[in-house]
Amino acid sequence: MHEKYNDLIARYVREGLPDQDELIDLFQYLLDTDRINEMSPRMQQYANYLIMEGFLYNIPTEES
Repeated sequence: MHEKYNDLIARYVREGLPDQDELIDLFQYLLDTDRINEMSPRMQQYANYLIMEGFLYNIPTEES
């Protein structure tokens, strides 16, 4: 995983990401790479919430 996103994940878990752009960037990356499936159930639920609210988009792959 790109170092930038490792840092964002660590910061999100430790203290949250108050910067909305970073938060959206992280979760969109996790969706785009299917790495969201490797994250905690709480992060997966939050990604689903962000999708429902229109902050993220998800194009399912055949494997998803």
